[in-house]
Amino acid sequence: PRTIANEAAFGLWGKGATHPQMNLTCFWHMGVGLSWDWRIGGSRTGERELFLEMLPDLPPEALVVADAGFTGFDFLSAIQASGRFFLIRVGSNVELLKGLGAYRREGADTVYLWPEAHRGRPPLTLRLLRVGSVYLIANVLDRTRMTTRKAGLLYRLRWGVEVGFRTLK
Repeated sequence: PRTIANEAAFGLWGKGATHPQMNLTCFWHMGVGLSWDWRIGGSRTGERELFLEMLPDLPPEALVVADAGFTGFDFLSAIQASGRFFLIRVGSNVELLKGLGAYRREGADTVYLWPEAHRGRPPLTLRLLRVGSVYLIANVLDRTRMTTRKAGLLYRLRWGVEVGFRTLK
């Protein structure tokens, strides 16, 4: 409800006569189909900010499977530096480079995330996987550990969180 307390706690978002809104970011365990962890923030709190709060609570070497809203050099570097892995959908707004083989032996699917603003740091060495019409990036570089087929299966399991939220609604 639009109360002074809720407006103070969650804030207003948008133009005109809006109402208080909160943001829920959830880690969903794809194997068991249940929430693993979650954070609630105000309407101006970003999903990535809440995600990074939860990151230390994930098991070591966990695999994060996420949609295109969870990209960016600093964000993906934080996941990798934490000792976790990721498989994330990318769109045309993510610029990936090829042919920087000075950093790692390359394969046909090797790409690098290295924005101009971060050229003082090493690039992120990633794999670009095409599953149907969807492109995914992963920091799992061992092709036997994550095949393109397995990446596709894992990415499809991510929809369990969408179904779970629809069920709750």
